[in-house]
Amino acid sequence: MSNARPESSEHEYTGYELSGAEQAGLVRRLEALDAELITLLSRRVHLSRWIGDSRVEAGLPRAVHERDLAMFARYAIAGACGKEVALLLLHFARDLPPRH
Repeated sequence: MSNARPESSEHEYTGYELSGAEQAGLVRRLEALDAELITLLSRRVHLSRWIGDSRVEAGLPRAVHERDLAMFARYAIAGACGKEVALLLLHFARDLPPRH
């Protein structure tokens, strides 16, 4: 049996213990992903608010129920957490406080 570490993809957890340097490298990658997510979330909220504001200015309701349902369906592929993310995105875009 070899002690060599198997090749793993970025998305695969191998179950092997990580060295301090490996952990630090992965933490940096997580922080970079967090920064990207924050940027993307900010852009999404901005666009959603822009669309909602323009609908209100045109005398239409801010929200479109069918579009909200479609968004929930897209995020549902991530399971229960995906649905929670979709709900939070709706709250962010509409300046609503999140439910607890």
